[in-house]
Amino acid sequence: MMSKEKAQISIEVAIVIFVIIAALLAMQGYFKRALQGRMRAVADNIGEQYSFENTDSMINMRMQTNTIINTTTEETNGTTRTTSISYSNETQTQSGYEHVYGW
Repeated sequence: MMSKEKAQISIEVAIVIFVIIAALLAMQGYFKRALQGRMRAVADNIGEQYSFENTDSMINMRMQTNTIINTTTEETNGTTRTTSISYSNETQTQSGYEHVYGW
């Protein structure tokens, strides 16, 4: 009777380990893409990588800034109080193509 319980526990542990390994293998693609995306973001933060001789590119960059300034002046008992609130919205758009030729 004791050996049946040990065998059942062993099978249960094996099934749990199998399910964990299967889940990790199923998520492998997500981990890989997340790591590649993070590496790309770090490389982009370093700066644009550009080789004049081996690169053909056309990149258009557009920056647009909208600023609204709201000024309020109040006079109370001979005291003037001025309040200014500034709202800014900046948009940066980059489009184009880049082709890097082989060495």
